[in-house]
Amino acid sequence: MDTARTPRGQEEKWKLPASWRWVKLGEVCAIKGGKRLPCGTNFVNDQTPYPYIRVVDFIDGTVDMRNLRYLDKIAQSAISRYTIGKDDVYISIAGSIGIVGTIPESLDGANLTENAAKLVIFDKEDVSRDYLARFLMSSIGQEFIIKRTNTVGQPKLALSRIATIPIPLPPLAEQQRISGVLHDQIAAAEKARAAAQARLEAVKTLPAAFLRQAFPQHGQPLPDGWRWVKLEEVCTDISDGTHFTPTYVPNGVPFLSVKDVKEGGLSFLDCRFITQEQHQEFCRRCKPEKGDVLYTKVGTTGIAKSIDIEIDFSIFVSVALLKLRSIIIPDYLEKVLNSPVCRAQAENLTQGMANRNLVLKDLKLIILPLPPLADQEHIACVLLDQMAAVQKARTAAEEELAAINALPAALLPRAFNGEL
Repeated sequence: MDTARTPRGQEEKWKLPASWRWVKLGEVCAIKGGKRLPCGTNFVNDQTPYPYIRVVDFIDGTVDMRNLRYLDKIAQSAISRYTIGKDDVYISIAGSIGIVGTIPESLDGANLTENAAKLVIFDKEDVSRDYLARFLMSSIGQEFIIKRTNTVGQPKLALSRIATIPIPLPPLAEQQRISGVLHDQIAAAEKARAAAQARLEAVKTLPAAFLRQAFPQHGQPLPDGWRWVKLEEVCTDISDGTHFTPTYVPNGVPFLSVKDVKEGGLSFLDCRFITQEQHQEFCRRCKPEKGDVLYTKVGTTGIAKSIDIEIDFSIFVSVALLKLRSIIIPDYLEKVLNSPVCRAQAENLTQGMANRNLVLKDLKLIILPLPPLADQEHIACVLLDQMAAVQKARTAAEEELAAINALPAALLPRAFNGEL
C-alpha cells in the first residue's frame, strides 16, 4: 500500500510517531454513494426488514432508532444495491455535510439515502472501522472534509474528493487501542455530562420552588393582615404597547417586545429601535417608567418584570404596562405574578393555541395575595437573595456542563497526533 504524503502546509502541525503513516482515504476504502428514492415513494408505519438511513438519523456517531423510517418491499427493490453494512462507515455528502457514523448489526444492509456515501474498508487487517469513523468525526477530520466541499450553489462533497482525504494511520493494534481508550473516555464524559445536566435541571426548578414556598395557594388560609385582591385593585392603570408596527431605525429609542422581557431582566441586546418622535407619540398612551411592572401578554404570556432602571423605551402590544398603587411594591408584584399561583391563572386566561393572547380585560382579573408593605419588602428581599444564589448555581452548572461537553473535542486531536 502506498503512503500518502503529509498534507501540504501541515508538516509542523503533524508530527506522527515513527510507526504511523499518512494514507489517502481512497487507498484504504471503496467509496460508494447512496440512491434517491423514486418519486412518490411512501414510507411504511410498521418496522419492515428495509430500514432507510438518513442524515438526521445519526446522532453522536450512531443511529437514533426512534425516528428511523422503513420502506416496503417494492421501494426497497428500487434501491437495493445502495446499502450500508455494519462494517462500513457512513458520511453525509449533501445538506449537513460531514455527518459521520456507523450502524449497529441489527441494521446491516440498510438502504442508504442519496445524500450519503459509505466507506467500504478494503483490508480489515490494516484499518479499524471504529478508528476511521472517530478520525472523520474529529475536528481534524472535519477540517479535511470541509476543505473538499464544493460550496458553489448547493454544497456537495464529491465522492472523488472524499478519496483524497488524508488519514494518519498507525498499526492496527494501535488503532484498536486508541478506539478503546476513546470509547471508555467518551463514555465517562457522557456519564459526567448526564450528571451535570441533571444538576442543571435541578437548579432550574429552584425559582418556582422558592416562589411556591413564598406565596399561599388558592384555598389556603392567609396570614393575619393579608388578603386576596384582583390585579386591577393594585394598579392605577393597566395598558399595553402600541398596536401598530412602527418604522424601525438602526439607532434610536429601544422598542421592546415580548422576547425582550425576561424574569432575569429586560434585554436590550436584540431589541429594535424607533425614532424619538415615535417614542413621544407612543408615550401619550403608554409610558414605561421606573417603578412600573411589565407583563407579557402575547406569545409567551405571564412573565412579569419590574422596571428598575431609568432609561427611555417604548413597548409593543405584546407587553402590558402595570402602573401601581401605593399599596404594593414593584418587586413584590413581579415575584408574585411569576409565582405558580398567578402563572397558572395567566395560562388559563390565555386565549388561542398558535396565536396566544392574554387580553387586558382578563389580565386584570388575576387574583394575588396582598400582605402589608413590611411583609412585601421582606418577601421581596428574601426572594432576591434566593434568586441570586440560584443564578450563581446555574452559572456554575452551565460552566461545568460546557467544560464536559468540550472534553471529546479536546481528546480526539490528541488521539490522532499519537499523543493518547
